[in-house]
Amino acid sequence: GQDLSSILDYSELVSAIVRHMTRALDTAMCWLVSYSPEDAEILVEGEYRAAEVVNHPMPRVIGQPPGDVERALIMRAIETRRQVIVYEDDATESQAFSDHAHTFGITAEMALPVLFPKQ
Repeated sequence: GQDLSSILDYSELVSAIVRHMTRALDTAMCWLVSYSPEDAEILVEGEYRAAEVVNHPMPRVIGQPPGDVERALIMRAIETRRQVIVYEDDATESQAFSDHAHTFGITAEMALPVLFPKQ
C-alpha cells in the first residue's frame, strides 16, 4: 500500500491497484470499475491479468462498460454493499452466467464493492 500513496497519475494508480488486488486475492484476473449512481453507468477503469492468463480469450474492456453478466454481478455487489461470489456450476445463478463461465473457462467470479462517502 505504501507505493500506492506515492502515485499521482490516475491511470498508473488504477494499474497498480488491480495488480496488487490480483496478487492479494490470488486470482487470475482483476478489474477495477467505476459506478456513477446518477446515470447507473459502470465503466472498467483498469484490468490486470496474471501471467498464466495474459492471453485469456475474455475480451479486454478498459474504458468500456462490462458485459451483461459482469454488470449483473457488479450491480448485486453495489446494491447489497457486500461481496458477491459466484461459481460456474452454481444452480442458483442464471443460465447466462453458466454459459459465460463455460465459454471463457471461468470457474468463479467475485465482485467487491469499495464505497467512498460523498463529500
